Amino acid sequence: MKASFHLLKLSALAVLATVGAIASAAFQPLPDLGAGAIANDINSSGTIIGAVVEPATYRLLPVKWENGTLVRLSEGIYDSLVPQAISSNGIIVGGTLGVGGNPIVWVNGEPVQLPTLGEGGQATDVNANGWIVGDVKDGENNRPALWINGNLTVLDTPAFGEVGDILYGTARSINESGEILGTIKVAFGSDSTVLRWTNGTLNPLNLTGFLETQASRVSNDGSVLFFGYREPEYNRGVFVASPNGTITQLGLLENSITTIPMNISEGGTVIGYSLFFDSNVGQNSIIPTVWKNGVATALQMDAPYRYGIPTAATDDGKIVGYISDPNTGASVAGVWSEGVSGFNVPRVKGKPGQKVNLTASVLENGRAVAGKEVKFMIQSKLVGTAKTDSRGNAKLPFTIPDTMPSGSMELMGNYNRTRYAKSALDVEHATVTLTARGATGAAGTRVSVTGTLRNDASGLPLAGQTLRLKIGIGNGVVKTATNGTYTVPVSIPASAKRGSIIKVEVNFAATSSYKAAKVTVNVTVR
Repeated sequence: MKASFHLLKLSALAVLATVGAIASAAFQPLPDLGAGAIANDINSSGTIIGAVVEPATYRLLPVKWENGTLVRLSEGIYDSLVPQAISSNGIIVGGTLGVGGNPIVWVNGEPVQLPTLGEGGQATDVNANGWIVGDVKDGENNRPALWINGNLTVLDTPAFGEVGDILYGTARSINESGEILGTIKVAFGSDSTVLRWTNGTLNPLNLTGFLETQASRVSNDGSVLFFGYREPEYNRGVFVASPNGTITQLGLLENSITTIPMNISEGGTVIGYSLFFDSNVGQNSIIPTVWKNGVATALQMDAPYRYGIPTAATDDGKIVGYISDPNTGASVAGVWSEGVSGFNVPRVKGKPGQKVNLTASVLENGRAVAGKEVKFMIQSKLVGTAKTDSRGNAKLPFTIPDTMPSGSMELMGNYNRTRYAKSALDVEHATVTLTARGATGAAGTRVSVTGTLRNDASGLPLAGQTLRLKIGIGNGVVKTATNGTYTVPVSIPASAKRGSIIKVEVNFAATSSYKAAKVTVNVTVR
């Protein structure tokens, strides 16, 4: 979300008495520099990104919070730079504020401007592959944008509005499969519609019977969170479209004027905010809201806070966002440790032969559950079980098989037989160490070149692997033994002169699991 930092001074005290069902967990502020902050996103590792105000200049400084500790991000040459999103593997994107703002990605810790059409833009989301979405300015219009490997693609949009309309299009969200969700709207009107792209190609949703829809988020399973008006009453609502196209309307807080959904976790927790009008003081109030099983609940905002927007949620019950402090007019970034039940299995990355930890977290009513068995499955095959500790965390040490090919493998956890959580084991190509030892021998004799093949990820030998040989002007093939060793017999011609050399090249070709390697040694005639 691209947030406005200057806050309204709103009255929520009377409103909170009417909405009921306040979530039990208190808002826990994150550290800042003493002048306010906003939190815009959190990833599965618990890293939160956002911005803090520099007290002396009131500039916005890009930051992240790790384990509750504030860490400054480099702002490079840019002024008032705000991170907007962080991927599961830590890629951060955002942009500069103000007219002509620029889309930014942090590369090796430094902010790098993404290409535009020359008039600025913004980056709003990023996935683990580094695909970034947002929008770019094109004259008076805004166009939805996708960046892959730093290259800009302006996404196709359908014909919309009337001749002469100024259009605002943006790509707001992208999931790990490359599915993109966005909106196109008439800039100075109410007409708008949700757009969806699959791998950069327009893939419309079936929104027959809806008006003025706007996109919020697409989750990894393809669920789409949006809001708009639906026939026949055309009451404004919050909706989730499932991957099979079924559309479910979520409940609203009683007496709310309107509700804006912001995000959906992989487990289906929806967060957003509800707008109220307090007739006692003639002011609007904005109440942070969470949906569990479609039921809306107001998140706690203790006095004197009067305005709150949650921006992202995880399946272990954390909701990040920011609230207003009416005494200073600045934002306070923080976390609601929302009292929901959650079962989460984080994504894991590794190489064939490498030892990794498969982990899961279990919450019931906001509390960690100890001593419960979690089953872990890869590609639907059970690989082991582990019990949760006092913090509700289960950990299963797992060695990625030497023969597992690179790619994304489905990783699933099963808790209490009825609850499942799905993510992925991302297997990368492993490097190998191929050694060879030269030899010496007299003309007319046979000598041996020996060596080993080992997996760098595990340090263990690789058995049964084919090695291709070039011996002088001849070729050959040999396989590694159970201990990863190999022997190449080399016959020295009887006519070979003393001091001459026969080159032996040993090649290991790349496989679906390992990178290629090559080594060359000499057989010297004595």
